[in-house]
Amino acid sequence: MKKERAAVTAAPPTIQTLNTSGAVNPDPLMKRDEVAAYLNICTRTVERGVRAGWLPAIKLGPGQKAPLRFRRSAIDAALSRGQP
Repeated sequence: MKKERAAVTAAPPTIQTLNTSGAVNPDPLMKRDEVAAYLNICTRTVERGVRAGWLPAIKLGPGQKAPLRFRRSAIDAALSRGQP
């Protein structure tokens, strides 16, 4: 007999980051999938935007495969400048 799993309907928790002084950071770093959801585009388009230079990113570490993070304020500024 299989057990049925209960559907999870709760929203994911809001992530708050702290800056070095211990205060809540108003502009936390976002991951690639969070940026894609924010801009309503696919994750591949986020990667293309970084390579093309219209989407500003922060590289976390050396190497080609280092993870990227994004600041919402930098994304908004880039889009307000008329970049795709």
